[in-house]
Amino acid sequence: EEDYVRLPIPYGSLGEGDQTRTLRELAKSGAVLLVWVSTTCGACTPVIEALPGWRAELAGRVDVRPVLAGVDALAERAPELAAYALEDPEYRTQRLFDVWGNPMAVLLGADGLLAGGPVTGTDAVADLVGPVTGTDAVADLVEQMRQQLADAEVTGSVIDGPPPNPTEATAMAEQPRDERPDDEG
Repeated sequence: EEDYVRLPIPYGSLGEGDQTRTLRELAKSGAVLLVWVSTTCGACTPVIEALPGWRAELAGRVDVRPVLAGVDALAERAPELAAYALEDPEYRTQRLFDVWGNPMAVLLGADGLLAGGPVTGTDAVADLVGPVTGTDAVADLVEQMRQQLADAEVTGSVIDGPPPNPTEATAMAEQPRDERPDDEG
């Protein structure tokens, strides 16, 4: 099994009510598990049903947020989820992870780096959440993220600041990785 390489959280944003929040803003105060689902996806049904339990089990440690192209359909099917769901119109932000399909999940670390995923498929999403829900695993993850954040602050390498404007971000996302400029903000 290969070691998980923690990459910077990509420059993307999601809708939250009438506001737009960057992925880095969402994770600034703590780890966030984003779970992309669709109410018309059969494979998403068990994930949608599991989300309230995951959210309750991880409360105070990891913020679990469903992500959909539009929240209205979720409000009809699972109103308790719609209150904290995020919108990704046309799944533009999901595409930044080079992953297609639902369900899909990614764990954002408070240190500006990905902490797990992205993964797709019902089993893969459950497997990603499984280790996170264990008390020891969560404590270890939180401590690891705190240490990495402290180390980054000492070295001045905290990834922070506003993302480039949307036009620059789109152009950057469409460039081959080896042609992208360094991420110096």
